[in-house]
Amino acid sequence: MKSLLIIFLKGIGAISVLFLVYNFILFGDFTEINIVKSIIVPACVITCLLLLFHYVLALRSGVKKNFSVHQQAMLQQEFELSEVKKKLSKETKWRIINETENTLVFKSGMSTIKSFGEIVKVTKIQSRLHIESKPSFFATLVDYGRNFQNVKKVTTILSN
Repeated sequence: MKSLLIIFLKGIGAISVLFLVYNFILFGDFTEINIVKSIIVPACVITCLLLLFHYVLALRSGVKKNFSVHQQAMLQQEFELSEVKKKLSKETKWRIINETENTLVFKSGMSTIKSFGEIVKVTKIQSRLHIESKPSFFATLVDYGRNFQNVKKVTTILSN
């Protein structure tokens, strides 16, 4: 629930700034603006609706605890990164954007409404694989469970 509170606060801040700019453009100055009525209340309403959609769709995707847009998991199985690269390239439409000795970084494409794309990073740490997925656009507040699906997809592909 902590992640939902953080998303809520970030959402209110971002949407309040948008409403503030909109009201400034509309009125030309801040003398006519009633901050609570014109900015904070609409920002809270929009953020609550956005958070509700995010929560419901994330639950449908299988998210149980962490509703953040940054998801990660650890696989205990032994893998070579070349094998990981081969499997993920075959099973997904992600393109590889960076490859080092211990890390593979993939970029997924845009989803219709869920996201502008994600960065999926697979890092080999000793005998384990650390998988993380996060939005490619820094200002993404909600992803409707998309990054959770990416991590789940990688673990499923590699477990088979």
